Amino acid sequence: MLALGVAAGLLACGEGPSNPARRIMAVVTSRDSVYLDVADTVVDRAEARDVNGDAIPDAAITWRSLDGAVAGVTVSGVTARIFARAHGVTGVVASSDDRADTTAVTVLPPIIATTLASHLDTAWALGDTFAIAVSSQSASGPRFGQYAALSRTAAASAAFDAEANLLRVTARLPSEAYVVVTERRGTRDSALVVVRQRPTSVIATPEALSGFPGRSSTLLASVRDARNNTIPGRRVAWSSSDTAIVGVSAGGLVSYRGVGTARIFGTDSPGLVDTVPVTVLPKPKVSLSTLEVGQSNDSLTIGAHQLSYSWYAYASDAISAWVHLRTTDTSIATAPDSVMYVGTGATFTVRGRRPGRTLLISEATLLAPDTVAVRVTTPRLQIGDPVDPVPLAIRGTDNVRFAISTTDSSGTPHPIADTLIITFRSSDSSVVDLFQNRDPYVLIQAQGGRLFSAHALDTGRALIRATAPGYVSDSMAWRVLPGPKLRFMQGRTEMLGAGQSTVELRQLASIGPEAPGDTVSVTLTQRRPATAAVPSTLTLTGYTGTGLIASYSVDALLPGTDTIIATAAAHQPDTAVITVTTPRILLPDTIRGTILGAYADVFVGDSLGVRHAPTDALLLLATSSDTAVARGASTRIPARWLALWPLGFPAVDTGSATITVRDSAGRYPPKLVIVRFGLDSSLHVVVDDGYEYGPAATGQRFEDTRFLLLHPYLPSPPLVYLSTTEPGVLRLPDSVLAQGSGYTYFAAAGGDIPGTTRIVARTHGFRPDTSAPITVGRGRLKLDAPTTAFVGGAGYVASVHARSPNGLELPMNQDLTATLVPIDPGAVPQSASVTVPAGQAVSPATAVTFTAPGLLRFAAQDRRPVPAPFLGDTVVIRSQLPWLRLSGPFYDRPTVGVGQRLAAFVSRPDEVKADPITIEVSRRGSRSASAPTVVLQASATTAQYAIDGRAVGTDTVTLAAPGYAPDTVPLFVTEGRAVLANWPGALRTGDSVAVRLQVGDSALVGHAVVEPATFTIETSGGIQISDGARSIAEVTVPAGSGVSGPIYVKGTAAGSAALTLTNLYYAPATFTTNVIAAATPERP
Repeated sequence: MLALGVAAGLLACGEGPSNPARRIMAVVTSRDSVYLDVADTVVDRAEARDVNGDAIPDAAITWRSLDGAVAGVTVSGVTARIFARAHGVTGVVASSDDRADTTAVTVLPPIIATTLASHLDTAWALGDTFAIAVSSQSASGPRFGQYAALSRTAAASAAFDAEANLLRVTARLPSEAYVVVTERRGTRDSALVVVRQRPTSVIATPEALSGFPGRSSTLLASVRDARNNTIPGRRVAWSSSDTAIVGVSAGGLVSYRGVGTARIFGTDSPGLVDTVPVTVLPKPKVSLSTLEVGQSNDSLTIGAHQLSYSWYAYASDAISAWVHLRTTDTSIATAPDSVMYVGTGATFTVRGRRPGRTLLISEATLLAPDTVAVRVTTPRLQIGDPVDPVPLAIRGTDNVRFAISTTDSSGTPHPIADTLIITFRSSDSSVVDLFQNRDPYVLIQAQGGRLFSAHALDTGRALIRATAPGYVSDSMAWRVLPGPKLRFMQGRTEMLGAGQSTVELRQLASIGPEAPGDTVSVTLTQRRPATAAVPSTLTLTGYTGTGLIASYSVDALLPGTDTIIATAAAHQPDTAVITVTTPRILLPDTIRGTILGAYADVFVGDSLGVRHAPTDALLLLATSSDTAVARGASTRIPARWLALWPLGFPAVDTGSATITVRDSAGRYPPKLVIVRFGLDSSLHVVVDDGYEYGPAATGQRFEDTRFLLLHPYLPSPPLVYLSTTEPGVLRLPDSVLAQGSGYTYFAAAGGDIPGTTRIVARTHGFRPDTSAPITVGRGRLKLDAPTTAFVGGAGYVASVHARSPNGLELPMNQDLTATLVPIDPGAVPQSASVTVPAGQAVSPATAVTFTAPGLLRFAAQDRRPVPAPFLGDTVVIRSQLPWLRLSGPFYDRPTVGVGQRLAAFVSRPDEVKADPITIEVSRRGSRSASAPTVVLQASATTAQYAIDGRAVGTDTVTLAAPGYAPDTVPLFVTEGRAVLANWPGALRTGDSVAVRLQVGDSALVGHAVVEPATFTIETSGGIQISDGARSIAEVTVPAGSGVSGPIYVKGTAAGSAALTLTNLYYAPATFTTNVIAAATPERP
């Protein structure tokens, strides 16, 4: 009974010998064939399958080599390692029962020679690269091996491109190098690479120079190869277009000699030259100026033994911080030997030594000097009362005051240069006692002034005299009064014109013992009040130190004389006489003006011509004797106005006219004035290079703000006529309307010939004006073209830029037609010439196509029949055949697993997508399969291309199409790998988790399978695998997909558990988990 039960159980499981479905019907190996070098090894796997094609995992596999002398085999169950022993062909057989499969083994013949396609090549620019084909030879014919590359010197670098079987060499240094390629078995070959640098251009720096006569700059130049690398050891020959303006040494030292413009040429060989424009400016000047406001900067007057006010030195473009000072006669005046510029805060003074005249000269290296005329006069002492200019004092007081100062002969104060001993004397010491100055007073340098006091002893007069060695003496007369007195401060006489007033107030003061806060009431009595109007009473309140003071005004009424008596209690009276005369209009007899008119300051005054203010507003009328020269005018002087008041005389034309000026009320006698109108000098033509653009080229416009007219505002804007001093250098309008106020811009452009000229501006009534020098140079073309291009590609354009001598793009004033010249065949412009239109700096672009690969020189030249065509430009364009690329789905190297399909891409450059192409695909090897052609449609740059992996190994795939550079890439076919997505690291008993099988290549990059791929499932531990309905022992990835449907992992018993997936073409994959016992529910 037990035996029958066991038998029935075996039959139920389908594992008994009577079940034909589990008999071994075939043995399949993972590799159909392998190619090995001697001593190489490879792993092969095999599995037995039943009649349904399902694997029988426990079937025993036997391995053997058909020719052990060629290849041996070591066995580990279903896996065997094949190792190559000798050249030949054999097979490794995997068998089980009476079924077998054979892996063909080819042991390649040893490589006996490795050869380079070229053994000598030359690079003409650093960075140039080229490829040399590599091949090897065995006893039975050509074959490829595994190679390493090196260069024996630093002149070149070498690397082996395994995908294309090419030795790629890059030029690094000018020299020679042997590059060696070595096959791993030891065979090698070498090529001599000669690296040279062929000159293609000269580059001088800086691009433009400017400087001052006597100075110098340095030019550097380098000769460049086609890749813009400097060629060492090349000497550039320097030359100047005008040695009178600028010179240049063989080493590039530029010497500025004369004002103007020139060009310096750096030449390597005929046709290789660079041009540097040079502008030599007038030598800058070191300037001396004074800090004293209102004083001249051109002359200086001081007294002997005195110091001037402070001066400073200034210069732009100085090369030293110091300025040397000297005087032409040091016995007259001296200055410091040197002083720093004012920017450091440095100032200096000039010291007078003896009367005479000399020059102060400032000098600095490479700067124009400045000269100041110095006049040294006999010094003077000046004595006076700074508080009260009237020298009166009361007997018994110390109100006799005086101060001393030192001046030059004109009375201008200056500090002393040395210690000065001053002696003071009183002409009558019984009247004035100099009690503070009985001894000589010592005045030292830089000491401020001092106020002295003396005692008034008795009534009378005394003279205080100051003397000092070498100085003109000075004296001051004082009067001592017996008691308090009133005093008219402006004196006892006053003159005004009728209808005029004293705008500057008159003052009445007392001299007496009054103290601050006191007052004195004064009565003013007039003998003829109809002549003038003054206040009848006046109260003195202001304290002066010697008494009190008050102000008053006087209005003149009618011509005549009036006497005013000032009286006050306990004060001696004072008397003033006011004379009122016939009023006068005060104007010069002759007034000079220009076409813009003439102006004069008009005043009114008394009969002696002393200015006074009109009491009431005064309307003045001016009429002309010749209205063809001058027109009439009028003005109104405000009441009590004594300041400047202008009277204008409008001009009609140049010439002379007599103007009669009257007042509207007829109180003033008419004033005749002769007005002469001449040419005005306020018209200026200015060259403003504020942006520092420098010269324009011939036929090229200057910027809009370069030239302007400065002019006054005119109601009728005149036409200003323009011309140049050098014909043909500058183009500008014949005339400009000078409208608006202040300035008018005008346009100008370079003429037909380069050079230097000036603009002359003329218009009626104005003096002609000439501008600063204007330079027009020779322009340069700049060719804008692609640096690289594909043969047959579209979208390539070239344009030409018009540049000034300094390299700036300024608009052309006329069309500039540049000829496009392909120096090397292969670059074909759509148009043989392009035109930079007037008003623009860049030409429209023209299409360029490329018909041949290589380094193609492409030039733009100015072939116009003009005196100074623009300098041309040449570029080097690297033209190459368009590439083809085979890449993986992520644009990586193509890799796929056995039995999988690689979704690859074939691509080409965007520039050549216009036409459809059919690409032929060839391969070396049989480890993959794909279509023999792929089509890229018009306007397409990529196309999908499917490749099926067949056996582990590497194929070489080549893409080729007419007009394209072929692409050869290795295609790697690897064994597959499988992974279970969402595989749990831990699982509770009774829980179930859904997972999916994903397949990919050896790097786990996912791919779809070509045919259904079935994996055997083996488990250990407490897990169970099902499809959700029943337990399963295998899982299948459907064809065209890389992922299986869901399978479920269920925990059945606590502990470690594992699942293993096996497939002939995939590496075995084992996944582990930890099954945890579920918690037992508590009883209620």
